[in-house]
Amino acid sequence: MEMEAEIYLYIFIILIAFFAGFMGSVAGGGGLISIPMLIFIGLDPQVAIGTNKVLAIGASSSAFYNYNKKNLVNWKLAVPFGTIAFIGGIIGAQLMVVTPSKYMRPIVALILILVLMNMVKDFGLIKKTTSKNKQKLGYIVFFLCTIFAGFFGGGSGLLILTSLVYFFGLPIITANATDSVPWVILSFSSLAIFALNGLVHWGYGLSMIIGSLVGGYVGANTAVKKGNKWVKNFFSVVILIFVFKLLT
Repeated sequence: MEMEAEIYLYIFIILIAFFAGFMGSVAGGGGLISIPMLIFIGLDPQVAIGTNKVLAIGASSSAFYNYNKKNLVNWKLAVPFGTIAFIGGIIGAQLMVVTPSKYMRPIVALILILVLMNMVKDFGLIKKTTSKNKQKLGYIVFFLCTIFAGFFGGGSGLLILTSLVYFFGLPIITANATDSVPWVILSFSSLAIFALNGLVHWGYGLSMIIGSLVGGYVGANTAVKKGNKWVKNFFSVVILIFVFKLLT
């Protein structure tokens, strides 16, 4: 009976990982689904966040594979973003080891509300040319987002996706595709810190990577097929749900 319950638990974990991987590859924010689930089944919050990095590797890797196959990755931006993400992920994970994450929830909710309020009609639908100064500020914002991604993760994908659209003028699908590169790197660098501090449940993590690999692939494929407008609408709905979740 106990073994049967354990099997059902792992099936549940894989299904949640699939949905989180799908969400993450389309609009970001998969961690706001998977992290609470890991806490609900009994993990300490820090261990839940560390374990979620394994899921993030699966989801972002499969999303990258799909997006890159369709030549949607902007490599001119992906390379510097990858370097920034590596450093930000380590800094954020180190902060998480010694700091509780609960204080970040209302801050992230406020930022997401501001994002939603500023989503103008053509936000993320067309490629735009942005100034050098705006892009320089964008790199700073991106770095801060990667620190938060390493620190907590939940909601950071939404913030990073928004920064790529707003500061660098990328269409939302191109932003998603380009972001998959630094996200893989960030997930590995932050996971290393959590693992060195014994804050990863490898049994749950390796199970989650199965669901997240499939979810990330399906999500990226769906985004490409549906187009920028559909992804933008999906993105808006996800923000509304996550703001409500963060504030309740």
